[in-house]
Amino acid sequence: MDLFQCRQSQGEALRDYFQRFVQTKTRAPGVPEEVAIEAAIKSLRIGPFAAHLAREELASMHELYHEFVKYCKSDSDFHKTLEEQNSQKRQVNDRNSQKNNLSQDGCHPQQEASGQMMNIEQPRNDKSGQNHPPAEP
Repeated sequence: MDLFQCRQSQGEALRDYFQRFVQTKTRAPGVPEEVAIEAAIKSLRIGPFAAHLAREELASMHELYHEFVKYCKSDSDFHKTLEEQNSQKRQVNDRNSQKNNLSQDGCHPQQEASGQMMNIEQPRNDKSGQNHPPAEP
């Protein structure tokens, strides 16, 4: 089993990658710790944690595990915040789409001087091309 083939995927949380890496490592018990540490570091996506580990001199898998634990919380918090921001963006886009659909239906909400919203329909054209006021409800 080649530990260098166990790579962190695009968008994969650090915690998920490390769990996969540890599972892969258990299937390769004869791999020296130095090689396993190097594989874990080189298989990370480029980012702050990979840069941090590149500067560290880790002597054991135990030390590597502790570094992962420290960074996993911040990585999880980052992914949670990112998901919340994406959800908010989707909600804004949905609202904008609904507003656009209303204006395409021929009804345009307009605000009166009193601050109340009212719908104004587009004037109807007859066959002669003349505008007529909207039909009364």
